[in-house]
Amino acid sequence: MLIPDELQAKHRRTRHHRARIIEKRKRIILDYWQSPEMFTHSGKLAKWNLSCNCWMCKGEKKAGIEKPKYRLATGGD
Repeated sequence: MLIPDELQAKHRRTRHHRARIIEKRKRIILDYWQSPEMFTHSGKLAKWNLSCNCWMCKGEKKAGIEKPKYRLATGGD
């Protein structure tokens, strides 16, 4: 069972990462997509996945290029 200090620390971490993800997704919508009408409220961005199947989101996959983070695991060049 978690003691109150551990529970508060876990909650702080959760809030921090939720806020970080919201800011990242908000920056994508406003700066890259330039469509502020999609940004209605920030709580939606915490659970809403922004990746789609377009060339910007899945470009490496469609071109057959392996992402750098997977190159070491698979041993590819």
